[in-house]
Amino acid sequence: MTDAPADQAREALAAFIQEKDRKDKDAAAVWAENFLLNAHERSGIFVEIEPGKYAFTHQGFREYLVATAVKDMRDDQFIRVILDHLADDWWEQVVLLAGAYPGLPPYRRTDLIEKILESANDESVDLKTRHARLIMGGRCAVDMASDLPESHREMIQPALIHLMRDTDPASGDYPNDTPRLTPPAVL
Repeated sequence: MTDAPADQAREALAAFIQEKDRKDKDAAAVWAENFLLNAHERSGIFVEIEPGKYAFTHQGFREYLVATAVKDMRDDQFIRVILDHLADDWWEQVVLLAGAYPGLPPYRRTDLIEKILESANDESVDLKTRHARLIMGGRCAVDMASDLPESHREMIQPALIHLMRDTDPASGDYPNDTPRLTPPAVL
């Protein structure tokens, strides 16, 4: 969602604060109203694009907030949401941010890379989607850097090399943005 009516934004924020901070409905509604007011008038995170309708001033704010919400999900839900959006351009930065989030437990990073590789080998989806998933896995591995065990970087590197060698560069399936998997700090 790129923009939202004020009432919808208030309801979503109030529901979030009720769940997250266990506030009662009235306190959550006041918090949501104050947050929208401050985010609009003081910080500039939100702009009122028309009367009663708000939008983020920069997509990066939205991506960061979505990545934070994804990172906070249960393990199975975290993996499922990321896998569901691997080939979705809008979710690219969200996936990268969520996977490399500081403090993310190491097992979640390794599980994510393993599941991405599995999804990239799923022959029930088209080749272009499988390639996009594999490339996103490589990009996640790069962003995770030294927080991802070497064994998992080594799992994804051969798959990317195989992809580049076995795909005709003249085809629309050839990846042109294959990531470098050894972080510069490690060299």
